[in-house]
Amino acid sequence: MIRSAAPDLVISDLFMPDMDGIELIQDVQASPDAPLVLAISAGSDLMDAWSLRDAHHLGASGVLAKPFRREDLLDAVDALLALQGGAAESDGSTQVRRGCASCHQPM
Repeated sequence: MIRSAAPDLVISDLFMPDMDGIELIQDVQASPDAPLVLAISAGSDLMDAWSLRDAHHLGASGVLAKPFRREDLLDAVDALLALQGGAAESDGSTQVRRGCASCHQPM
């Protein structure tokens, strides 16, 4: 479905019933015209924190820990789409954390 829709950005939770977010990221990244991926997760326990870090290392364009405000999500989307358009200098990925849409330091 993602390939046929050709979105600029995919937002996915890391924990889903049929496919986990890491699998989704890897599947999306296998596409030649891969869209950006914003991975979200609770981030409240060690497993979620590691999952967000793994998602970033495996190709997620950004990660966002729950809970987040609507503004945090919109800031993250804006930051990632700006990267896609070449408006920001980066190594091709960004860290997006709660309340910070332009954090570039490693997790």
